[in-house]
Amino acid sequence: MKPTLSISFVIFSALIILSCESNDFQNKENTRDSIARQSNEKYEKDDNVVPNQYHQHLEPIQSLPENIATFIPDGFVTLDTAFGDFNNDRIKDLVLVICKANERDTCAERPILILLGIDSNQYKLLARNNNAVYKICDNLMTGNPFMGIAVNKGYFSIEHYEGYRDSRDARTITFKYSKETDKFYLYKVILERNIINWDTNNPDDNVIEKVVKVVKTTKDFGSIPFDDYHNNDVIIE
Repeated sequence: MKPTLSISFVIFSALIILSCESNDFQNKENTRDSIARQSNEKYEKDDNVVPNQYHQHLEPIQSLPENIATFIPDGFVTLDTAFGDFNNDRIKDLVLVICKANERDTCAERPILILLGIDSNQYKLLARNNNAVYKICDNLMTGNPFMGIAVNKGYFSIEHYEGYRDSRDARTITFKYSKETDKFYLYKVILERNIINWDTNNPDDNVIEKVVKVVKTTKDFGSIPFDDYHNNDVIIE
């Protein structure tokens, strides 16, 4: 009886370990989704976007399920992911931000991929854009400007944080899904600028003097498909 019990225990333990590993990725996404929902409850409902979370610099995700990893080109790693149901078919869709593994040396573009869920285990590439996410070298004062991706129903947002001598800017770029065309379009760009009053004699006394919020919508920039969007399309000074 003892050998039988020992073998059963080993098999049972192995199954638990495999189950935990397979759920690691999804657990991380569930945690992000939970944080996003909690933040969104405190935000303006008509903005359809989760507020920018300052200074959440992201590290590349080390492993992905095979059905997602197949979309990552050679030489790239995944910087961020966010799940959502964009077309309301009750199947999870996915947004991926990827980057070159050596981006710190090359300052390469950071493509963003939109994957539409076909069923619970398969995706198809709906769209790709190479110019919507700021590169690692686009703001040297505060470091990596990309904060992450946020998803809310038929919308997703790209969150950036930029630093300048006299201000700190949180910039959120939101895209909206269209069932009619099966495409995403630029929906809104929000800039929250913290104006800083500098005290050069005592840096500890530097304070935010005022906060300026600027919102640009389709009334300002027209219809811009996600595939064609470039960050230079909407300039907010």
